[in-house]
Amino acid sequence: MNPELSRFVWEHRNDDPFQLALARKQYPGVPVAEAAAQIEALQKTRQKVPAWYREGMRFPPRLSMEQASSEAAARFKAGLIPEGRLLDLTCGLGIDTYFFSKVSTTVTAIEQNPVIADAARHNFSVLGAGNIHVVTGDSNDFEMLAPGGFDCIFLDPARRDQHQKKVFNWRDCSPDVLALKDKLLRHTRCVLLKSAPMLDIQLSLRQLETVQKIWIVEYAGEVKEVIYQLGTDPHPATEIPVEVTGIDDHGQPLYRFEYTQEAEKEATQVFSLPLGYLYEPSPALLKSGAMKLFGTRFSLAKLHENTHLFTSETPVSGVPGRNFEIIAICRYDKREVQAAIPERRANIATRNFPDTPDMMARKLGLNNGGSVYLFGVTLHDNRKAMLVCRKQHPDI
Repeated sequence: MNPELSRFVWEHRNDDPFQLALARKQYPGVPVAEAAAQIEALQKTRQKVPAWYREGMRFPPRLSMEQASSEAAARFKAGLIPEGRLLDLTCGLGIDTYFFSKVSTTVTAIEQNPVIADAARHNFSVLGAGNIHVVTGDSNDFEMLAPGGFDCIFLDPARRDQHQKKVFNWRDCSPDVLALKDKLLRHTRCVLLKSAPMLDIQLSLRQLETVQKIWIVEYAGEVKEVIYQLGTDPHPATEIPVEVTGIDDHGQPLYRFEYTQEAEKEATQVFSLPLGYLYEPSPALLKSGAMKLFGTRFSLAKLHENTHLFTSETPVSGVPGRNFEIIAICRYDKREVQAAIPERRANIATRNFPDTPDMMARKLGLNNGGSVYLFGVTLHDNRKAMLVCRKQHPDI
């Protein structure tokens, strides 16, 4: 982008890109289609990476923001990076790279696409990140950059194949982590590997073999990524520490929940019929599968082995997830439920229940919405029940 186009983009940053593209005749001499694409990318950046929302930034055409880290997640990962020299094998747009540069002495970042690499160099210059060196090349050839080694190597493999379909196996990612792993560990003592939430943790442990620690990261109510630290020595999978963390907009932990598979295996699960209060574990805790420890640490009883909802007689504070007061327990019966919800509006959800929320709404004659929450559940005695609830203190 030339300076004139850059100024045009910034001046029109709040415009609707689609409407702007239709009005191209109003701006003779301006490549409006390119400007609209830049404005659309800038608007997405405003939400995902506020620190990058500034004049002069350049976004490669058709570069998806889907896999790019949010600012919150990037700041969190930067807190895991040791000081010193860092190698980022998968620079991409460079969001992670930029925040790594705030804690690393130097960052060498590899990007194989020359257009994206050039945009990253430009953006790092605009951002004043002078300790980042972007190399255009293949990450598999990183060893030529490694005299003296690195204090940490980071990679976020592409998780789409040549047809842009999502893949769910490390072997199918690019670069191939399994093929690179031993070579990486000859040049550093710390490899940090980012994966999508859909990649199975147990499969990853088997394939990666030398995992030292795992972080499951949740932001804005969603599991955003799972991070693996690799080392040279294999650890029994049951002894590898796992940290489940919910983060705020600045990447700071809202909660931490640490466990090992061994501790989860040894924990005792307590079951109960619904009591006065209901708890749904946070998405990251559900991803972890550490439900017995969750119940034990917060003194909660579970409704059923396969119903991942918990209950207590009195309110328990600080439970990561959604917390409710149970105001009625009903059979799966239209008249009984409507008597408990006279406004006939509820936020309907099911947990280990044969019908979907839409089916429940039709059978019970309810509309969606309002302040009441209705859970269709299976209890530990295998009865089906309707739990009518109101939300308690803010979610963690």
